[in-house]
Amino acid sequence: MEDLNQKLKPYDFLVKYFNVGVTNVLSEYFDVKCCDKGYYWFTPWEGHCRKAFHLLAQKGTIYPIFWGYNFDFIPSRKDYGKFIYHRTEKAVAINFGDSVFRNIDYYSEKFTFKEKAEIRKKYFLHSYFTEDDCMNINDVASAYKYIEEVIRNNIPFMLDFFNRVRTIDDMIAEMDKRIAAGNYPHWYADNYNQHYYCKAFLLAYQKKMDEAIASLKMVYEDTPEDLMARLEKVYAME
Repeated sequence: MEDLNQKLKPYDFLVKYFNVGVTNVLSEYFDVKCCDKGYYWFTPWEGHCRKAFHLLAQKGTIYPIFWGYNFDFIPSRKDYGKFIYHRTEKAVAINFGDSVFRNIDYYSEKFTFKEKAEIRKKYFLHSYFTEDDCMNINDVASAYKYIEEVIRNNIPFMLDFFNRVRTIDDMIAEMDKRIAAGNYPHWYADNYNQHYYCKAFLLAYQKKMDEAIASLKMVYEDTPEDLMARLEKVYAME
């Protein structure tokens, strides 16, 4: 059994407490399980879709949490390599999602350097703490308290997103809105190409193949044949 009274000192790594601490909070609002690799959490499948959450390390020592939807028919691919589907408890991804970056317009010029530091402290987990951080961490119990407080600060944004964006039509409308606005946080599931790519598969699933192909052409000048074959498989799904 874990000793919650075990003492911690500055620069002790906190990442080993992330899985339990984040699960404690997310499970209050969502029926989540924790993936034991890569700091992912996921809900049960509802048809071809499930909710997913991801702590993604950024430059430095911060771990923002991201949330969104994982579809079993949208593959990921890197540099024209192998297609990978995220369908199991060990293979989780966010095909379309959200984060605090977008909700507070983090990358705008309206925040001072000091204000951004306060934002990071409030909404992002840190992999360790220092004597100057004033995080009030001195043992394992207080480490969990810190983790849970940061994740809880993100919960209102998560609930807003999942309440607003429920259907495929909602997702496509949100993608179009973001594409038109043209401002993108630095995140793999919230960028111009990813929106058009994801949108193509969602449109194919809705039997709107011409629109799906047009969406892919915004990413690829000449759509690869093997990718088109994957799109056609989605179009043929019942």
